[in-house]
Amino acid sequence: MKRGIALSAAIAVAFAATPTHADVTVAARACGAATQARVGGDYQSAALAIYRGELDGAEVHRDTKHVLASTALARSLAAGDTTGVTAAVTKIVYHRQWHIVRLRVLASSGKLVADIGGPYILAPVRGEISYRGKTVGSYVMSVQDDVGYAKLVWRYTALPIELYGRSGPLVGESFPAAEVPPQLPAAGSSLTVNGARYLALLYGVKAFPSGRSEVLLAVPRAGAALASSSCLAVDATVYTSVAEHLARRVALPRDATVFVALDHAFDSSTLTFIRAGSRIVASSVGVPAPPLLPGSGTIAYLGKRWLINSFVPVSGTRIYILYPSAALGGSTGLSGTTGAS
Repeated sequence: MKRGIALSAAIAVAFAATPTHADVTVAARACGAATQARVGGDYQSAALAIYRGELDGAEVHRDTKHVLASTALARSLAAGDTTGVTAAVTKIVYHRQWHIVRLRVLASSGKLVADIGGPYILAPVRGEISYRGKTVGSYVMSVQDDVGYAKLVWRYTALPIELYGRSGPLVGESFPAAEVPPQLPAAGSSLTVNGARYLALLYGVKAFPSGRSEVLLAVPRAGAALASSSCLAVDATVYTSVAEHLARRVALPRDATVFVALDHAFDSSTLTFIRAGSRIVASSVGVPAPPLLPGSGTIAYLGKRWLINSFVPVSGTRIYILYPSAALGGSTGLSGTTGAS
């Protein structure tokens, strides 16, 4: 954790002191006063992409099938057998190969029959339970708790995050213990984490089984150099920061296609290409790499102009991310500022 805290502080300093990754060669209005809101909104979008996965991701769909496939649960619910329902729910929640953190089952009357799992849960998923073609009740399920969600956001963005309930902080993971605000701070207020300065970004997520948990995300302060860039370049800087963290989660270049899938989960509007040596080893599905791929600048490709950021996650491998700038009229060509490739 100490290494992670130091990394998040380094990101905060970088946003305050350095220009964007990209070498922007097209004339564009500076983002100026809108820069901080843009940074916050981009990081919030990344954090919410993780949250959406807890509501509608592949694991959610798999675990929903486990609930609906339990004949013991459906049969007991239909018979009004509370002991049987509780036993079935306990077996589902504590199965070693599944990751359901809480499961509530209600009779068709709406009466709570069983509720098994942890205390601080988010992202509830609801559905009906049927037995022999008849609806006999309903369920509320979750595959993620507050701590797990906070760890994922921290892992992929390196930004301090805390969740709050009515009684105060719920997690206490990515902030140093002495620096966790005891109450939810005001949006936009100043925070200091491990000596680095941040601003408080607030948003809400669904609590379990109902209600809402408040999320505090400590986002970097944007410096003058970043504000002098276009708003597109600001977006690209934030997104590239997230991509650099994603690249640390996989073994490159071997798992290049895994990285591309992760990358697009955060922003499907971009194009991603990975080069190992002189060869493109992975790219966005169905999109061939441009014949010339500069390391920075802009290119005209597939009827659009793109802003390019690139970085080297491991020696011999470079990741290129293209951010859509504007549609082009007429024929498409290729241009750009030549960078490392």
